[in-house]
Amino acid sequence: MSMPYLSFSCDRCDFGCSSICTWGTFSYYKEGQYIRLNRTMDWCEDCASLTAVEMAPSVEELNRLRQQLADLEKEVRDAEAKPVEPVSLFARLLRRSPQPVAPNREYDLWKLKEDVAVEGQRLELFQFRQSPCRCLACGSTRILATNSQLSPAGNETNPAPPVAVGFQHPNCGGQLMVKHSHMRLNIRLSHRIYNPEGNFSGVLDDGI
Repeated sequence: MSMPYLSFSCDRCDFGCSSICTWGTFSYYKEGQYIRLNRTMDWCEDCASLTAVEMAPSVEELNRLRQQLADLEKEVRDAEAKPVEPVSLFARLLRRSPQPVAPNREYDLWKLKEDVAVEGQRLELFQFRQSPCRCLACGSTRILATNSQLSPAGNETNPAPPVAVGFQHPNCGGQLMVKHSHMRLNIRLSHRIYNPEGNFSGVLDDGI
């Protein structure tokens, strides 16, 4: 499957990188259990690049997800409580069935329940964590947060001009820029495994 990606540059030098480093599945492994590892793109001083970095869990994020789930569950209950409109004779002749009362919500409910469960698992995991968040490429903890929403205008088929990330290129002074690449790449995704301290353990060839 081909996928689009973001392309990063500097407005003062020839620096360049992409969001491909975040592709694939990243998991913690503890006591026979795989726990999804959430990641973002921040600056690693040892890699001297934007790269995939662990995202620490938070009670605030867990509460936000729980509220989203509660709101969606209420929306579904309200929709299911509404009477189903009768199918007209003409529709019956065309063999049309009544529309589901909450279309496209089963997956949304499943996904939010999964996100709530995973954030809870990650919070429990981080209770015993000794080290700060790491670079998922080299393991360094010398991370500079970009605190940026990397969402440039346009898309991969019609990329807009680069926009500033809001992060100054270390040891250069230029502004990092981001845009949608005009290409899509087709590569085999890996499943990278890390221990509870964020140290890389290996790759699973499980195809997920």
